[in-house]
Amino acid sequence: MYTVLTKFPDALTNKSWQKKKSFLDKAKAKTKTGLGTELEAVEKSWDKINWPSLDATQAMGKVDQSAKYKSAKEFDFAKAVGESEVKGQVAVVRKNLLKVSKLAHTTSQNKDLSKDAIKKAQEIARGLLDLETGLRDIDLSDFDEKKSRWLELQAMQLKGLKKAVLELEVGLTAVAKDPTVDNWNNKVKQKFRSVGNTLGNNDAFKEDWKVWINFDGLQIEKDPALKVKGITEEAQKKIVLGHVKTAIGPLQKLKVKVAKM
Repeated sequence: MYTVLTKFPDALTNKSWQKKKSFLDKAKAKTKTGLGTELEAVEKSWDKINWPSLDATQAMGKVDQSAKYKSAKEFDFAKAVGESEVKGQVAVVRKNLLKVSKLAHTTSQNKDLSKDAIKKAQEIARGLLDLETGLRDIDLSDFDEKKSRWLELQAMQLKGLKKAVLELEVGLTAVAKDPTVDNWNNKVKQKFRSVGNTLGNNDAFKEDWKVWINFDGLQIEKDPALKVKGITEEAQKKIVLGHVKTAIGPLQKLKVKVAKM
């Protein structure tokens, strides 16, 4: 996270510096300090900073969109990118700011310059130091805060998953006793989805999802055997019971896994 403005201040640019120099300032050899060239260079280096990488909100988006992230490692990776930027381009810019600020201070002591130019050089010297301070104070703890929030959401989601697994188990048990299409739709269809919503968005269940991606609660609707014209009620129940049995094994395995988490 940073508080400094990302746009290089107009008041510290070479263009602003040149406006304050008189004709004589620009003409006399004694007043040619090289400050303008250095200001252009430091502005270019400033513009190369990868600002989004230094702010968790920009780098990660809204953490409340928990489905967007599948692992805490994503937050660690984003923070590592930010740390690399701080040690790399930000460090380069800080060094340049200090160097050019020192040059601006030296320039302000040039008695051959006009008063307006001296005053502007002093302003630039201070302004560049303020920018360096802003970069020095960059704090990436907001990545940790985002990560903590995400982990809290994951814990809540896991709690909900445990409940959803138990409710699906109860529903499948009830359907097994009376395996009708209506009972499937009323007792387990939505419960399958409740379980799947968590599994598909968490790396901890990557392997489980390979199986559960097929258990979306719509197994009955997708089964062509139930659409055969003239199918008997007994045949329907046999098919529904088959779907119950297919889901029971993976559900028991998942139940054991989430109980340990």
